[in-house]
Amino acid sequence: MVFKRYLDSLCVRYPRVMARLMGEWPLVSVANLYKKVEVASCLVDAHELGIPRNIYQTWLQPELGKSHAATLAHFKAMNPDCSFWLYGSADMDAYMQQYYGTHPIYEVYTSAQFGPVKTDIWRYCILFERGGFYFDINKMVDVPLNTIVDPTDVAVISYEKNPLPAYLPEGSAALAHPDRLILNWGFGFAKGHPLLAAVINNIVGDYPKFKNVRVPNVKEAVLNLTGPHQLTKTIHALAASTKLNMCEAGVDFYGHGNANIRGSWVRYAAMTSYSRATDGVIVT
Repeated sequence: MVFKRYLDSLCVRYPRVMARLMGEWPLVSVANLYKKVEVASCLVDAHELGIPRNIYQTWLQPELGKSHAATLAHFKAMNPDCSFWLYGSADMDAYMQQYYGTHPIYEVYTSAQFGPVKTDIWRYCILFERGGFYFDINKMVDVPLNTIVDPTDVAVISYEKNPLPAYLPEGSAALAHPDRLILNWGFGFAKGHPLLAAVINNIVGDYPKFKNVRVPNVKEAVLNLTGPHQLTKTIHALAASTKLNMCEAGVDFYGHGNANIRGSWVRYAAMTSYSRATDGVIVT
């Protein structure tokens, strides 16, 4: 166990060197797994009931480590009824400008100084505008989604193993796990779901508290403004005042969540993880 932790730390600190030593280099393209972004909006049925079978992901390039690429191919093969879309940074920017250019969330998006702030905002926005599922590029569910989500479900969330941070009070007893964070690395929503509208509006509302403010812990600030802490606060508030129509898929998708796809650390050979940053300004 100690050796594994040491090896994991080396992979994060020296991803390119470790990728070569472990046979994960050179990177391989996963572009063949995904639809072309420019035609995505043409294939979304605005009248489709439930959650559209579209899975949205993002990374700065379509090249990943060999093991990571193979596992993503398996994820796709397990879900033959789903279309997969991969957005790069330029694709996300173009999408946000086109569909949210006049919305206050666009200012927050364009002011972001760290990539995860942008990807958090984009995932809420694209699912609100067209519906579907979102999964981080290094995460997946190890069973077909149709074994977890019914065709008539309009929202599916899951919970982290992590308890709530001290500053967050427990949520409504109506929730399955009011004492745990709601994860934001994977979820699904029908088009126009009010929960996503609330998350987007809450980010806009909290933006002035973070604008041009140097924070002592970048990761913690991102979690609070746009990440799972924000999502959890929003769902807790809504659950306290109304009955939420959503599937609560237990902790880590009933234990089937894979939060660290084998070899996914290799992606940091192309970009340093923001979690290594300490203090800084997350939005300007």
